[in-house]
Amino acid sequence: MRVGSLRAVTIALCRQTRPFVRTGSVLVVALALSALIGISPAGALEPDAEVERVLGLSDDVDWGEYLAGECVTCHAADAATDAEAPRIHGAEAPYLVRAVLDYRGGVRTNTTMGNVAAALGDEEIAALARFLSAAVPVAVDKDAADTDDSAATDSDMSDTDENASMAVAIRPDVARVVVPTSDGEAVVERIQDTANVIAGEFARTSRPCPPFCIQPIRPIDGVETIGELELLAMLEDPDGIVVDSREIDWYLDGTIPGSTHIPYTEIASRLDELGCTREGDAWRCDDAATVALFCNGPWCGQSPTAIRAMVREGYPANRIRYYRGGMQVWQLLGLSVVQGDF
Repeated sequence: MRVGSLRAVTIALCRQTRPFVRTGSVLVVALALSALIGISPAGALEPDAEVERVLGLSDDVDWGEYLAGECVTCHAADAATDAEAPRIHGAEAPYLVRAVLDYRGGVRTNTTMGNVAAALGDEEIAALARFLSAAVPVAVDKDAADTDDSAATDSDMSDTDENASMAVAIRPDVARVVVPTSDGEAVVERIQDTANVIAGEFARTSRPCPPFCIQPIRPIDGVETIGELELLAMLEDPDGIVVDSREIDWYLDGTIPGSTHIPYTEIASRLDELGCTREGDAWRCDDAATVALFCNGPWCGQSPTAIRAMVREGYPANRIRYYRGGMQVWQLLGLSVVQGDF
């Protein structure tokens, strides 16, 4: 499994919030399992056929970074910091694989580590080991970090100081996101009440189908389906456009901060707002913007209909993103909502 139940197990383990940094494109983190592995990163491992087999299953460092990201709040990345949990940046990949396999197989016994290891498939173990073995501990000049924000992170979304004070963050390293709107900057964050439940129209599980039928993951070939983090990145990007393609009544009830309202019934005639130009009866979209569309959720056909209309009119499919989760999943995650306006 690419993303198994590791999330549930590691989130329960990670209660401390600690800052971390990036080095180049590699996120310097310590995996939650490292706290209990009880190994030295400098240790060497004799040739092991099982370990070699597992390592051969994946060299996906990005996937390993994603999995390791669940535990970044538990481990200091600063090499000069005395961390309660050991860091294993730069540990040999075979050494890490063997340790996790031993916990998963019961050779090593520890209740917490056994649960973590049991949630990992062989490919996940390989990806984690590849990522961690490529990571290098970085010494952080704390005085410089206090005066130079660029020393702390290369991500516009990262804000570890604020994240430390928030019970519910967007990502382990992202407390909130600031997005531009027509009325100035808006903050997107999650509801902090961990007892909060979704209410109102989006609490409904069932609607008549048709017309409210489950939508395909991809409305048309060439269009990329995205999630909340990708949508937030587009909202931050001054060149990206996020379109609320719902009917006006839905939009006025509440929308995603920073989005633009173009109803699905009108979008084919308003492509000029997305970078296209009219040439006679046709649209020329060589300079079309990268745009993301959303509506009410996986059961809503308004944005898929809009996307198909755009492609039919000549909009490049590879410049269209589809946020399938829509307002229902957005609110399910407790993300900020603002009232739509005319």
